[in-house]
Amino acid sequence: MVEAVEKNKDEINCGDRLANKRKEKELSVNQVAREIKIEPHVIEMIENNDFESIGAPVFVKGYLRQYSELVGLDPELIIEKYNAINSIEDSPPIVNDSVDQISKYVLTPKIIIIAIFVILISLGVLATVFGIFGNNEPVVIKMETETESLEPLLPPVSELPIDSSEIQMDETLEMETETESLEPLFPSIADEFFIEENMMNLNIIYSGLCWTEVFDANGERLFFGLGDQDREVNIKGLPPFDVMLGAADNLLEIKLEGREYNVVDSVRRGEVLRFTVVDDQT
Repeated sequence: MVEAVEKNKDEINCGDRLANKRKEKELSVNQVAREIKIEPHVIEMIENNDFESIGAPVFVKGYLRQYSELVGLDPELIIEKYNAINSIEDSPPIVNDSVDQISKYVLTPKIIIIAIFVILISLGVLATVFGIFGNNEPVVIKMETETESLEPLLPPVSELPIDSSEIQMDETLEMETETESLEPLFPSIADEFFIEENMMNLNIIYSGLCWTEVFDANGERLFFGLGDQDREVNIKGLPPFDVMLGAADNLLEIKLEGREYNVVDSVRRGEVLRFTVVDDQT
């Protein structure tokens, strides 16, 4: 009976089968890890059937598929053997601690704007307090004294000649003042037109499940969730876009305004990939 159980276990042991096939092809663990772009210790976990230490089943299946294709085994058969060992249903991918650590120290434009508002409000409160409790009375007294000293020097109003040119100058100054008061309204309207005109469409296409988070130029989060080969992510916002992926190998293609976009200057830690999408037509 024990021999039958051991034999059945060997039949569904996908880790040993992958390891044996790798050795037949005279490949090292490091070579396999380099080809499928994962860490060597993950290959060792797969060959030891230590799948729980790797992470979510969706990641494990992706690694098994890549490994089996590399060594010439049927991916569906290997995944079937994995399912026989791990009967747990697929669950959404769990983001690594490294993602949380990155998110803690990311200084987004939104945080910067909030900090500036807090500083401005604090300065306004301080200015108000100093204005209330400051030494205002001596200034008033001084102004009144100066006014009184000038009164004898001023002739009666009826004796002053009225110059029409002075009246025109006063009217001109009033018009200029009104124009200046309206000027601050125009930049805000221009900004709205600028933002609307520069909005761009970002399209992310996947080959498998991938946790995704996207921010726009204003620090507003436009998307947070799972992408899949059956669920593309389509976003409209103001570039540049800050993109973070939890399963980088499942990224198939990125399009900006319908054009294929090549990712540059990306930062990768394990399966976590972060990069910025900018308008490459400007």
